[in-house]
Amino acid sequence: MQYVRKLMESKTITARVPDQSIITSSIGSDLGDSPDLRCATRDINNKWAFVYLTKGGSVSVDTSKINSAKLRAQWYNPRDGTYITIGTYDVGGNRIFNAPSSGEDCDWVLIMEEEGDTSFLSKSDWTLKSVDSEEIIGEDGAATNAFDGDKDTIWHTEWQAADPAHPHKIQIDLEAFYSLTGLACLPRQDGGVNGRIKDYELYVSADGTNWTLASKASFADSASQQRASFAEQAKVRYVELRTISAYNDDPWATLAEIDLEGQLVAEAPQTYGISDFIQLVSDWLKSETNLTSDLNNDNTVNARDLGIMMSGWE
Repeated sequence: MQYVRKLMESKTITARVPDQSIITSSIGSDLGDSPDLRCATRDINNKWAFVYLTKGGSVSVDTSKINSAKLRAQWYNPRDGTYITIGTYDVGGNRIFNAPSSGEDCDWVLIMEEEGDTSFLSKSDWTLKSVDSEEIIGEDGAATNAFDGDKDTIWHTEWQAADPAHPHKIQIDLEAFYSLTGLACLPRQDGGVNGRIKDYELYVSADGTNWTLASKASFADSASQQRASFAEQAKVRYVELRTISAYNDDPWATLAEIDLEGQLVAEAPQTYGISDFIQLVSDWLKSETNLTSDLNNDNTVNARDLGIMMSGWE
């Protein structure tokens, strides 16, 4: 149940209400030793809905319950916490969704969310930390193309001198700390299909050394943007997209753009102690510039710096 809890905690609990009217097919039965049920809950503002299927299978839902012109749908596996992208659909009327499997120990959660103008994080300060492979001889397939904001450029793993196999890894330094809740990947938009990512894993880190798995799922075989939500990952500075496989068993990985959903984490206020005070007094007696105790960057250490220090005294 830990993965079900993670899914539920990815949304505001106080904004969630049960709503079986979302389900327009049979809700099943809870009788016997092996119940086959379908249960639904949604956001009070109709921004998203979850439908839980205890034995997988199919379910018909009223898409008008999502307050948006379009909705994006994905399956969530409560047994291992992974997502499978289904696609984007027009809202209105009933639609049938078929779970990836059915039967005993095959429970699934259908996730429907509004397809709005999501505000992704700014990528202007992102830098490349590392990449295992990029094609820079046969074409401009540099890894930085994956976050340059240009959908017409792509990251393409090496193909001219060699064809290294999956997994491929691209690590990005966000240059600040963020709380992350979602990933979006735009496949290449030039009409090509080589290297279209199928299975992937997303890892996050605060220090670039210790990594945590945030999302593990499969993208659809489509040129459309692929989206995945995941439980909030707090204080993230580094992300690693790891491609496990590509369609057509391609050894390559290609990607036009990677985007992230989340919020900037406010930095803790600077605090000072006795050693900082001693250093300030020492710097105050000097006539040099660029001193560590020049807290307001005015090229001198004086009472103004002391005031700043005292406001953050511990």
